[in-house]
Amino acid sequence: MLVVIYWLYRSVAPAQSRAEVKPAVESRALKDVDIFRDLTGAQVGRIASIGERVRVPAGYTLGKAGEVGNSMFVILDGAVDVLFEQAG
Repeated sequence: MLVVIYWLYRSVAPAQSRAEVKPAVESRALKDVDIFRDLTGAQVGRIASIGERVRVPAGYTLGKAGEVGNSMFVILDGAVDVLFEQAG
């Protein structure tokens, strides 16, 4: 099973310097996510401009406990498991 996520990340280059412009469909997909619902179209467009749509296969690890993060994942389609290992 593939999971479709929108991977928001910090880039060293400003979004305006990237050659690829995100299509309006990305803004519409993000606007349907609860945490973005009350944002303006311009605000959601800015968020869409700093990320990319990614398909990840089953078993793919997005991150591990204790790692410093610099990104956020928005699940657009599919499901993920969050697993915690207990020490000892």
